[in-house]
Amino acid sequence: MGSPSFGFCRFDIDEPMGISSVIYWSFFVLQSFFTFSIITSNNFAQRLHITGSMTVLVAATGLHAIWFTLRACQFNGEAEHFINRLALLLFFSGFTIYLQSWIVFLYATWPGSGTRLHTRRKLIYSVNGALNAVVWIIVFALSIAYFWGGRGSDDVSHSCDKCYYAGILLIAFTCFVLAAGYLLFGLTLYCSLQKIVNHSNGKCVEMRRAMRKVLFVGIVCTVFFALRCIFWMWEPVTGNYSPEGTYPWLFYTVVELVPMLSLLITIAPTQKKSKIKIRQKGKHAYGTVRGNFRPEFKSSSPKVGGSENRTSTKDGHALRCTASGLITQ
Repeated sequence: MGSPSFGFCRFDIDEPMGISSVIYWSFFVLQSFFTFSIITSNNFAQRLHITGSMTVLVAATGLHAIWFTLRACQFNGEAEHFINRLALLLFFSGFTIYLQSWIVFLYATWPGSGTRLHTRRKLIYSVNGALNAVVWIIVFALSIAYFWGGRGSDDVSHSCDKCYYAGILLIAFTCFVLAAGYLLFGLTLYCSLQKIVNHSNGKCVEMRRAMRKVLFVGIVCTVFFALRCIFWMWEPVTGNYSPEGTYPWLFYTVVELVPMLSLLITIAPTQKKSKIKIRQKGKHAYGTVRGNFRPEFKSSSPKVGGSENRTSTKDGHALRCTASGLITQ
């Protein structure tokens, strides 16, 4: 197949960069449509974490689509470098936002944690924000030092080679953080949801569905982020370029798009109604739920004022597990 010419460049569609460009633009259209459908749905407020995560990931996909297009046109300068770094950082932030929703929900599932949930939620948000801020600042600082740290010297374009490899190692570290986070909190959240299902005598259909989604996303993200970490560390650690045929597939295309596709699959909205039957002290309580279930946890403390203590979140907020993914409200 011939390479089409667009006047300002000759696009190599037969090369890996050209193929990846086409794949990224196609995925960008699909991802944008899906995110727009979430924003315009009635569940927008309930799924704020998911919406924020998907919006950031759409931006990351779009920037990488632009970067692959420029690389396929044989552009590989300072501007392309910073576009790539910005896309990588947005990708990291998008998945940390989604993981953040898991951590908040995990704390909320612990009996007796309702009174402290609001404080812990603020702490989780602060830690995630600080982590992202530090990573963003260091990555861009290393890139600036690499290109412009030696202005006035004879070799400006390679003024700080160590800065370049330090930036690569930092990006590999972000992949490791994501892999470890989705492994640790994915397994912990899965076990916590299993306890909720056992507590409801297996009648909680939505929780079972959420368990499968958490397990699926956790496995996919852990495997592909760990694989990406290995290949980003390959050259700085071994001194040799990655094995032939692995670039850009195991650096960008496969290890980015597959985890994002797993999110699209698991948070796809459903409108199917489900009936939940809960048995409490010989009485039956029926409820028709449209994609939502609010679990309540009995406290182990004795009754106070003739009623049992139940955990609840601040300002009447309650835990939710929806057919389209985990949310906190």
